[in-house]
Amino acid sequence: MNLRSRLLIMGCFAISFQIIALFAFFYYYVNPKFAKLEKTLVEKNLHRGLELLQRELFHLERISQLLAQEPTISQVVNDPNNKPIPIEQLQNNMLGLEINLICILDASRKVIWEQILDLNTERPYPKQAILTSLWEKKPSFFEHTSKFSVQAGIFNSKLGPMLVVSAPISPTNSPQVTGTLIVARLITQDVIHLIQSLSYTDVKLWPLGGSTLSAKQLSIIQKLQKSDSDYRIEQSGSIFRGYMMLQDLNQQPNLLISTTQPREITKTIALSLSEVAFIFLGLQILFLIALYLLIRSTFLVPARQLILQLNAKNKDWRPLNIDAKPWNEMGLLASTISNVITRYQDRLSHETTLAYREGCQQTRSILIQELEETLKPVVDGIEIAEKKLSNLPTNDIEWIIAESKTGKLTIKRITEYSERLQIINDKIRHFQKESRHRLYDLYSKTLRNIASIRSESRSLDSVREFTPINSKDKITITRS
Repeated sequence: MNLRSRLLIMGCFAISFQIIALFAFFYYYVNPKFAKLEKTLVEKNLHRGLELLQRELFHLERISQLLAQEPTISQVVNDPNNKPIPIEQLQNNMLGLEINLICILDASRKVIWEQILDLNTERPYPKQAILTSLWEKKPSFFEHTSKFSVQAGIFNSKLGPMLVVSAPISPTNSPQVTGTLIVARLITQDVIHLIQSLSYTDVKLWPLGGSTLSAKQLSIIQKLQKSDSDYRIEQSGSIFRGYMMLQDLNQQPNLLISTTQPREITKTIALSLSEVAFIFLGLQILFLIALYLLIRSTFLVPARQLILQLNAKNKDWRPLNIDAKPWNEMGLLASTISNVITRYQDRLSHETTLAYREGCQQTRSILIQELEETLKPVVDGIEIAEKKLSNLPTNDIEWIIAESKTGKLTIKRITEYSERLQIINDKIRHFQKESRHRLYDLYSKTLRNIASIRSESRSLDSVREFTPINSKDKITITRS
């Protein structure tokens, strides 16, 4: 695997690792934190809705106290038979103050006047046993020990959940309680819309004993009753839904309040993180491409040029030419390789010179030895021939020649001359035959020695191939 493939694999691995790391960071760290933040918003929305309901109840308490202090109502309670009840004025007060129910009771808890109005149609509702239900629910709701003992709470009637306030009726300058004023406001859709607009939430209310509760809401109610917390948050798709139970006059669960919170923060953050992740990954890819081009221009291309020059045949390596600055790492590497090659070539030249000289010296000694072996039989043959020639009967021949010049040749002398000549002739023939054998043997040895000398001289060709450049020692070998 080459360096380019390794860089590509490392880049893909780095990008994959960053994607996994970003996903793990968002899924295991960022997402739980924003989920907790959104749950906190749901909890705050629940408490905000509850606080607005409590404010409405507090506002109704103030209205009830003001109504209870009106002279008209005090006169109705103190003298109900002598003076007619101002029904029209009370109804106008109910419409103006957005009150659905007003009940006036005297000190003996006898109902003097009761009215339930529909604020939308401005008409009274049918007769309802609301006071009886209130008495059954909480009898102490009608008892007041002082003129400041105001009681309030939430009550589920047949008309729906309502805010109920019980205020004492007493004269302005007297601390005595002469009656009870019951004021109620139905928690209608208009009130819920008002709470939603003030709290910027989608608060909803359900009576706990109502028929509109679903199986899931009943399950939520059971879980809230078993839980130590006063609220519960559940996730439904991309929405967090919070539930809380409101207490009635007896501090018992009475209403189920709920609100939702879309996971827009998580979606926005996820989208933002996705955009940031794509931008980051794009920058990483551009960075890797730039890094690859930088490595390619500063390392890969010079390295390939260096490899091609080192693998080139019949080329001098000094100097190595690559596309790199001399002070760059690749330039320094090429310079170092050139210096190493130069030292290696110098060392090789020195060793080759020594080997060449030793080969030439050894060849000289071998040639001298072969020449000595070749010439020694010739010298020995010449010496032997000289000895043989010196042993010829030259005196007898000279005597015969001298006797023949005297002219005194007899038959006896001729016979003696013939015998001596015959002996001389035999010796000469024997010497001739022996000389021929010696010359043939000498000729054979000479041919063998010449062949050996030629083979030794041919071995110098391998030595010439390693002749150092610009060598001053040149040896010329002449072959005959």
